[in-house]
Amino acid sequence: MPKRKDTVHIFHLYRKDGTAVFLHPFRNSDRLFQVLEKSEIAGHYGTEPRVESLTLFRNELYRLVETQVKRWVADSRFIPRFILSAAIFLVSYLFLSFVVRDPLPILDEVAISLAVAIGANILLGRRDLKSEAALKKRIALRSKVDTIVFTESEFVRRLETALIAKEDEKPDDLLEQIVAGNTALLAEDHEQEAEQIVRYLDAMFQSSDFKRTQKRLRRMEGSAPGRERESMQRWLESKKVDVPLLVLYMQLKKEVKTQA
Repeated sequence: MPKRKDTVHIFHLYRKDGTAVFLHPFRNSDRLFQVLEKSEIAGHYGTEPRVESLTLFRNELYRLVETQVKRWVADSRFIPRFILSAAIFLVSYLFLSFVVRDPLPILDEVAISLAVAIGANILLGRRDLKSEAALKKRIALRSKVDTIVFTESEFVRRLETALIAKEDEKPDDLLEQIVAGNTALLAEDHEQEAEQIVRYLDAMFQSSDFKRTQKRLRRMEGSAPGRERESMQRWLESKKVDVPLLVLYMQLKKEVKTQA
């Protein structure tokens, strides 16, 4: 009996200004092969996305596929290509040393042989990218991208509604939600999707500024003196942090941890 594939979820959310946000595991491009080859992929939206948004997203995945195929070919063919290039260097060097006579026998031969070997390595790399193995890998991954279908999700609609509502609130009101430790019960009955979306947001908020901001916000949960609250508000404004999305992420992350 074939092993059941895990389901990986992709999410499309709209912001208040109509900007489309895709949350997915491919921000870490090293996971692209693993996810596409070993998982079932399900797309979800709250408000139905525009065709052009889905097209742009699919084209971005095609670009990632092409990048990863090049890396895969380079890794898998490194040793044969290195051996062939080294052999070409040696043959060129011996030919120039014994057949072509010049006043500087070592420097010229080494430089020319090295250039020939590098050129051969580049040509071999291009040939490998057009090989049958690379073509099959490229077609298989692009075909998997084409099978991704987005369907309406009540969970994503909750997230979308909550995010747009937070965009209408003032930074100090959002800060108050963190201090009070509020949760919005967004993950209820959708624990698996919530856990995955938190991981995707983790990847988005990996910059040092976001990490410091999260630490300061977590320390303020439960209570915070007025002066510290004002300082935090100035920090958020000065760092140009996406406060609505950050607050949504922290609330969702807290729910996931509580349920776990």
